[in-house]
Amino acid sequence: TGPYILAALAAAGADPGQPVTVKDEPETFLRELGRALEEKPDVVVATGAVSMGRHDFIPAALGKAGAKTLFHQVAMRPGKPLFAAQFPGGPLFLGLPGNPVSTVVGLRFFLLPVLRALQGRPPEEPQAWPLAQAVTKPEGMRCFYKARRDGPSVRVLSGQASFQVRPLLAADCWAVLPEEGGMVGAQSPVDVFPL
Repeated sequence: TGPYILAALAAAGADPGQPVTVKDEPETFLRELGRALEEKPDVVVATGAVSMGRHDFIPAALGKAGAKTLFHQVAMRPGKPLFAAQFPGGPLFLGLPGNPVSTVVGLRFFLLPVLRALQGRPPEEPQAWPLAQAVTKPEGMRCFYKARRDGPSVRVLSGQASFQVRPLLAADCWAVLPEEGGMVGAQSPVDVFPL
């Protein structure tokens, strides 16, 4: 996902700086984070190690580094483990989940809006499109599904798991399904954002 993130940041008018690959070790992560903070960035972005497993050390490591947690976990699919923190007098830290589509969704719907705000641009407004077919979804989760505009409606594509990258090649947009309910009926209007 690294090249995708760099390309998306450049397309959004950001200077992504030099990416660094870090071993899954808190000490190594904190050392590289310290180097990144010396550059005085507006935002620091990391992928992986933000869920709730024993190898997901970033939230605890950032606490040791003096950052205040803003939120950890969001009622969404994919991308539930998303993590955000703020350094006192310093940059925002955004921890994107490690699964590829979760990373892409976190970048698209959290990081890019932050960049828009930093650039003084207004929030992006979705378009409302009717669903081409009924779609099941987990109750209580806002779902960001790979989709394709199909005539007067939007069709949710098969292959929505956070590790399934191939449907991104066929998608031309994101269909955002609301948190409420376990199904959204055909012809129901949903928010649609460009890919």
